[in-house]
Amino acid sequence: MHTHNIRTNLTTMNKQVYLSIVIINAIMLMPLFFNSCIQEVANAKATVETNQVTSVTETSAICGGIITADGGSDITIHGVCWSTSPSPTIENDTTIAAAGKLAFSSSIKGLSHGTTYYVRAYAVNKGGVAYGLNAIFTTKTFSITTNPISVASITATSAIGGGNIISDGDSSSLTVTARGVCWNTFPSPTIENSKTTDGVAGGRFNSNIGSLMPLTTYYVRAYATNSVCTIYGNEVSFVTQSGVIGLTTSAVSSITTNTATCGGNITSDGGAPVTDRGICWNTTGLPSTTDNKTLNGFGVGSYTSELSGLTYNTTYYVRAYATNQYGTIYGDELHFTTFGIPDRDVYFKRNINTEQLTPFGAYIYVTQPIYAIDRIGFGGLLIYHAMDNLFYAVDLACPNESNSKVIIGRPNDLGMCQCSSCGEVYDMCFGQGTPTKGISISSLKQYTVSFDGNDFIYVTK
Repeated sequence: MHTHNIRTNLTTMNKQVYLSIVIINAIMLMPLFFNSCIQEVANAKATVETNQVTSVTETSAICGGIITADGGSDITIHGVCWSTSPSPTIENDTTIAAAGKLAFSSSIKGLSHGTTYYVRAYAVNKGGVAYGLNAIFTTKTFSITTNPISVASITATSAIGGGNIISDGDSSSLTVTARGVCWNTFPSPTIENSKTTDGVAGGRFNSNIGSLMPLTTYYVRAYATNSVCTIYGNEVSFVTQSGVIGLTTSAVSSITTNTATCGGNITSDGGAPVTDRGICWNTTGLPSTTDNKTLNGFGVGSYTSELSGLTYNTTYYVRAYATNQYGTIYGDELHFTTFGIPDRDVYFKRNINTEQLTPFGAYIYVTQPIYAIDRIGFGGLLIYHAMDNLFYAVDLACPNESNSKVIIGRPNDLGMCQCSSCGEVYDMCFGQGTPTKGISISSLKQYTVSFDGNDFIYVTK
């Protein structure tokens, strides 16, 4: 019985000691527990909300947020982050807002036009990075079209193009750093090829395309550059002009013994301005501007040239010419022969009654001067009263022979005069002395006939 009591007392004593140890350990560990709880509270993340996105343009927008709780520690960095995928993080693009402001706003820049973005506000403290909810927005579209090339503007070395920059946003806020057209001889030209620079605004613009090659196909695209990218419009193409002038030689007219009239017609300048034009001629064929020539201005259209200093009864070859920066072009070659009767002094006065010139078909045939004051031209004079009741005077020399000794015979009853040498027959019926057989290309040389009012007829040049 005594032994049992000792054991019972020892067991009770051990329990009390154990309990005391447990209580002491608990009391010692309590500060550590409470410190841990306090530490967890101190390291909590902040709470942040994402604002609505505003002021969306083609390349920018404005967003921000508000920090509703700092999580028990200072906010070190805050702002917004964005991406083209949901739930962006600070590993993506970010802004950093000014420190110390719980409500903040940030400008998001460098965006691509017509693109959907996801944005979240964020805040960083000792507890880590806190994010707001996703906000979604799509940037405005930004496009450009290429103007057709005006056919009228195309030359051998230049053309006029342009474009139209279009936005579904406020075009006044569209930031264009460069615009113009680019071109190449291959499709899909870029700004790495030839280009123009035509301002920095949106809307329509024109471009002068230069330094081109003749008769070449070019491909053109309008372009516009902003802070993010360069976009291109649709592609158009055109062919430069050849640079070859379209030119014809006009018929030769008003032929005399030493002059003639000719000209040309420039139907196209070939895409390069005509700087010189005129007529050139020689007696050997294929005349050029190194031979005799006229100068008749510049530009397209028709023109008339007076050839002078010619030799009588001589065949000349004539061509129109025109010059631009690519060279000189010639029209078709024509030829003509000057009249064979050279100019000589003519003065002859007679009374028509004394000379019996009043009937139709009457004539005076003069091969030698009768009076000292008589001047009878090159081969002699024929004064003829024609069927139109007018008087005509011609030189007796046959224009086909150009020899003062070779003259036409007297007119017959029908007013026909024949050259005994070449056989040509000239018709004086109406006083013109027109060749009828085609042997001669020229009519008889005409002189001027007048009256003094007292039945005296005068023949002069």
